[in-house]
Amino acid sequence: MRMDFGSWRTRRTESAGREENTGSSNRGIHGNGAASALMLIATFCWASNIVAGKVALTGFNALALAQLRMGGAALLYWIIYIAWHGRPSLHLNKKQWLTVTLMALTGVTLNQIFYIGGLSKTSVTHTGLIQATVCLSCLGEAYKNN
Repeated sequence: MRMDFGSWRTRRTESAGREENTGSSNRGIHGNGAASALMLIATFCWASNIVAGKVALTGFNALALAQLRMGGAALLYWIIYIAWHGRPSLHLNKKQWLTVTLMALTGVTLNQIFYIGGLSKTSVTHTGLIQATVCLSCLGEAYKNN
């Protein structure tokens, strides 16, 4: 049996039935402090997004806030792309650009409009609970369909 957790690997030897460390690190799964700190920061930012969105709704209506978020993100990614030295060139034909545009409008735009619109109608607590349980419902659907 072989499990791979990045640089931490455990191999069960067939004859002895014992596990031996074959990785380059003896720290185990929980020994990487930098990764744990980054996960904590990502979780904090993800959770703060709900509160920041609710506060922003006091100054903007839901549609304007969704447009502001999408426009700001598009501008940020465009600046990063332009500043990227050695960036790959985008060679898309007309049909591919149309597909990307439709996916962006239906995926990102509708997602933000529904998310901000829903946040404007309910509390931060309810929004957080709904977001947290979406992963569980997807897992349940995948399990049910197998």
